[in-house]
Amino acid sequence: MGKKIKLEEIPSPWKGIEVKPLPEDYEVLERYAIREGLAEVAIATPPGPTIEPVYFSMEAPLSPEEIVALDKLKDILSKELEPPKPGEEEEAKKILLETADKILRKYERVLGRFDEDAKNRIFYYLERDMTGFGPLNVIMEDYRIEDVSCDGVNVPVYVWHRDYESIPTNIVFVDRDVLDDFIIQLAHKSEKH
Repeated sequence: MGKKIKLEEIPSPWKGIEVKPLPEDYEVLERYAIREGLAEVAIATPPGPTIEPVYFSMEAPLSPEEIVALDKLKDILSKELEPPKPGEEEEAKKILLETADKILRKYERVLGRFDEDAKNRIFYYLERDMTGFGPLNVIMEDYRIEDVSCDGVNVPVYVWHRDYESIPTNIVFVDRDVLDDFIIQLAHKSEKH
């Protein structure tokens, strides 16, 4: 449908977070899917004497047309739907995706026509950003992750991985306000506010 662009180029409410790509010269120790064709993890080590592995959260790239449709859908849905209440997340996801599908079909001329793979990518990012954990969603859905920690801005988010223990990720908060907002969002999701 057009050239793919990097995830970092996607306009989103997550501008204060960097998701660094997997460098080509890193040795991949393990790779596994979180959501088939949409999100995966690679555990890799940098070249040289450093042997500390890094956890890479990787998501399917979007075409420019998919990004435009995603942004318009987010704008419409944020005005049309109520935020989910704690404990009602699964129902909220279902309503979000059903409503998004109806809007995509109804406004096909404006938003564009997409094949099933493109729709799946758009819906994945909608769910991730509107009811999930944004760029940290892959980590939160990874059953091998037992703990997540962030020591502040410009420091990688760390995970406690069942097989690799404490390792850095490719995700870095670069804006204090975005980190604070994310912490507040987590508190609301866990009803700890």
